[in-house]
This record gives sequence, C-alpha cells and structure tokens, in this order.
Amino acid sequence: MEEKTKHPAFEQPYDKNIKVWRYMNLEKLKDLISTQELYLSRVDCLKDKHEGSKPKPLIEGLREFWKSQVFGDKVLDWWSQIAKQTTESAYVNCWRIDTHESNLMWNNYVKGGEIGIVIQTTYDKLLDSINYDDSIYLGKIKYIDFEKEYWSPDNNAFFPIMHKRKEFESEQEVRIVKSDPTYWGLGSPDSPKGVRCKWDFNKTVENIYINPSCTQEEFDEIKKYLASNNVNITPQWSSLKREPEFG
Repeated sequence: MEEKTKHPAFEQPYDKNIKVWRYMNLEKLKDLISTQELYLSRVDCLKDKHEGSKPKPLIEGLREFWKSQVFGDKVLDWWSQIAKQTTESAYVNCWRIDTHESNLMWNNYVKGGEIGIVIQTTYDKLLDSINYDDSIYLGKIKYIDFEKEYWSPDNNAFFPIMHKRKEFESEQEVRIVKSDPTYWGLGSPDSPKGVRCKWDFNKTVENIYINPSCTQEEFDEIKKYLASNNVNITPQWSSLKREPEFG
C-alpha cells in the first residue's frame, strides 16, 4: 500500500481517516451490492470533455520546441494520438472528500424523481478496499488553472487523469484509477467503456444516507432491501432532512 501512496500523481490527504462519499441512484446501489464490484468508467466517457487533457502552457511549450525540428509535425501528431489513447485506457471511480454531506453533490448526481443514495466511508478504508490490486490507485484530484498552470515533469500518463480545471474545485474529488496496458499502444483493440473490480461493500461502507426528497415509503423499501441482501448497515436520512429550529 505504501508504494501506491507515494506515487507522485496521486496526492494523499493529510488525515487518512477523513470521510469520503459516493452519490448515486438506487439502481447503482443495487448493482454495487449484488455484484460486490465497483464500476470504473473510461476517462473519455466522463461528462467533462477536458478529462485527460493537458494545460495550455504544456501544449504551447511542446509545440514551440517541435515546430523547428525535423519531422516535428509528425511528432506532434503522434503525441496527440498518444494523449487521446491514454484516456481510452484509463478507468476511474469518483468520490468526494469532505467532513459533511454536500447539497451540490445531491443535485449533480441524483436526477429529479430518482431515489438518491450516498454511501460514506473513510479514505483509509477506501484505500484498503483496493489494495489487493497493484494496478489500482487512489488519490486526490489537483485543481489548476489550465490557462496558466501546469505540472512537472510531464512524463507520466496519470498526471492528466489526476488534474482538473479550477472550475470543478467545488467537487473535492478523490479518484480510484485503473490503467489497462492492453490498450496503451496505438492500434490497440477497442477498449471497453467501463471495467469492474471486486469490492467488499460491508467491509468498506460505514453509513448509507437517503436523499431528503424521498418519501417514508421509499426509505422503508430501501431499508428492507438492504436487510434482505445481508447489508449490515441501517440507512439514515440525509442531514438535509432535518427540520429547522427557531428560538
């Protein structure tokens, strides 16, 4: 585990016992419980089209260097293809690191009318849950100004995966990342849009919270489902469900 946490692309939190959260709808929760597997999405299939891209100063520096070199145009084209290939061979599962629930995340990840769930564990437990596989990493996303900032050295395929634009900083994201060497090279076979890795739900998850917009009947159905599927966690209402107090 120590080797994973020392990887330069995967920044670790100061407090490994800090809470982490994953927001989802009921369908995804049931899939997670029934399969005991995490689903990791291919990076280029995520909503942000800038995922896996590089900041402007890095790109401009590369272009400046190669424009005067023999076959420079071909090298730049090859470099661009490799960069895109990287996003098609890397898979991620996203969590939020925070001490409390987030109303922003409820709104972003649970559509109107859906039954929303958030599962909560600690960073350390999440790290332990993937420790069986040396090809899976966990770390905090670094948010930078892609117009002005960059990372150095630019020699690791994980850096573009673990950096996002400042505009997304409110997400406070930590990522589980798996890269598959089967699809690294140009001309590799088409990669799947997602991969799965085994995951012990009961051992990893500490709490399950239900979206405050759910009805009591929906809450009771979730509670019944969890019990019938040997989940040893009693669900709770989201803290946003609490009634206000005055005076």
